[in-house]
Formats: sequence, C-alpha cells, structure tokens
Amino acid sequence: MDTEAQGPPEKRYAAEHQALRLWMQRLRKRMGVSQRGLAKITGIHYVTIGEWERGGDFPNMLYRRMLNVYARDVQLEPLPALPKPNYGMAPGTKTKGRRKKESGADGATSPTPQPAEPPQSNP
Repeated sequence: MDTEAQGPPEKRYAAEHQALRLWMQRLRKRMGVSQRGLAKITGIHYVTIGEWERGGDFPNMLYRRMLNVYARDVQLEPLPALPKPNYGMAPGTKTKGRRKKESGADGATSPTPQPAEPPQSNP
C-alpha cells in the first residue's frame, strides 16, 4: 500500500506545509512586508496568504509562478515542489459530481429538467 496515500491530508502533507510556511516567511522577510503587505503587492488576498502559511492549502500554479517572480527579485530560491491545491475543499473532501439545485427568485427550487421524449408515431 502506498504510504503517501495513508492518513489525513494534514498529516500526509505536513512536511510540504512546513516547507511552504518557511518559504513564504523568508519571502516576506526579504521583501520587508507583512502578509497584508504581500497581499497588496501581489494582488493575492491576505486571507489566502495566511491559509498557505498555516497549512490550509497550497497555491495553484498561477500563484506559484507569480510568487517565484517575486522570489527571484529578492534573490530567494524558487518555491519548493508542492502537491496540487484542493481548490477550497476541506482536506480529504471528495466531490460526488452532484449539481446544486437551481432556485428561482422566490427561493423555491425548480425540478431538474428532464429530456423531452420523442414523439410517438401511430402505425
């Protein structure tokens, strides 16, 4: 059995979260800014930056590239290799492919549209 797939995600990726946290702190220190300061410079919400530093999630590829540009500007090594982000889902959550019910202006839910039946021909 694959040891990387065992255990809850927060334990499975503990080393990666630690590496990201330390790297983000080094980046901010070299730039001389707080989380909010980094947020203003990069356009990334300060809550998102805090989530990354606390181990809630990992930055997506766009943010990784952006952060690496800032790191290069302050002579910091590139961001370490990290797992893919979970895009806002709680750690360990799996999607089931269910669609959200649509609601009208009055808040009532409408039934899921059914495909139309082909017309019956009479022989």
